Amino acid sequence: MWKNKNKTRLYLAFYDLGEPLGEDDQGDRYHTALVLIPKLPDPKGSQSWIFHVKTTFSPDGPSWTFHASQTRNRNFQLAYLCLLSKCSSSVSGEKLKDILEKVPVLHDQPDWQCMDWVWDAMQRLADDMIVDLHGSTPQSIWKLARSYVDERKESPDLKKAVPTIDIQGNEIESEVGALET
Repeated sequence: MWKNKNKTRLYLAFYDLGEPLGEDDQGDRYHTALVLIPKLPDPKGSQSWIFHVKTTFSPDGPSWTFHASQTRNRNFQLAYLCLLSKCSSSVSGEKLKDILEKVPVLHDQPDWQCMDWVWDAMQRLADDMIVDLHGSTPQSIWKLARSYVDERKESPDLKKAVPTIDIQGNEIESEVGALET
């Protein structure tokens, strides 16, 4: 049987938002999301999808909202990637949007963040057999990837490919190339 070698890739992504807001607030430096990216994408193209929750502030406090949309394959904030899965051709951005919009967004827990939603989203995709977590938990994969991010302590370098690891923590060659040449 001929296998499709042009599968899209699902990644856990870390977007650099700049310096943390406070000394103890490491969670604010990086925004966590899931991204679906085609194989060997054009860094300036827009065939990728981003799935994440975003917060808005109001007098009543922060409120989280699920967002799913097509996005650029590479932007200036995309700092690190963790490859979760190579997806079959039946997995599209629209299909993931339909699945992930059902992942709960919590509003009544003050410590809840984007990473909590990503953990639940990864588990949902594992339950739906979109990704294989290879016996790991979403939390352990996120923590492994975050350790990689914290060890590197670099801002995104637009002249290099996005640093990427697999879910075992092994550095792999990135398919998401330099934005600037």
